[in-house]
Amino acid sequence: MRDRETALWRRSISSSPMLRTYCLLKEKLIVEPYLLIPHGGWNDRTLEGRRLLTRLRSGCHELRINTGRWESLPVEERICRLCAEAVEDERHFLLHCTFLDEERTKLWHSINAACSQSAHPTLRYGQPLIIDAFGWSEDERLTLLMGGMLPCIVAAKVERKVRVVVMAALKMWMEKRSEQLQWLGECLEEA
Repeated sequence: MRDRETALWRRSISSSPMLRTYCLLKEKLIVEPYLLIPHGGWNDRTLEGRRLLTRLRSGCHELRINTGRWESLPVEERICRLCAEAVEDERHFLLHCTFLDEERTKLWHSINAACSQSAHPTLRYGQPLIIDAFGWSEDERLTLLMGGMLPCIVAAKVERKVRVVVMAALKMWMEKRSEQLQWLGECLEEA
């Protein structure tokens, strides 16, 4: 029965262009671990980050790749309004938009710090555990930012800490994006 339900689920999601990212990320019909991270209440950054992450994974977000559908724009015309360098899809927003370069750098430093403070004795040998988020491949970074986990973080036993850092960062990035777009809209109205 599980195999039949999984096959039915796989067929239903693969036919939707809106779920293109979801199809790449979701391999098994299980609750994703990022959904199980406790949060501090209705207005907590972790909860808001988790909601944002779910929207990014499912294609129900405010990036141009999605909102361009409402305007019937071809994909190649759904350019990022913040940097005007490429189509604003999930990969661009999370990894390439130059508007968020400084925030991404802060996130990689925060992840390195979270991993370096691991208390797992077999990994530390009395020294801080050093994980270099700056050395990860683009696919590894995208995996982490889209709710997945990397083996080095699992080995350090800091998954929860890293997930919280990532979800809070995503919330902050989307807030910054919204504020900038609002400011740009106001400037265009005045012009």
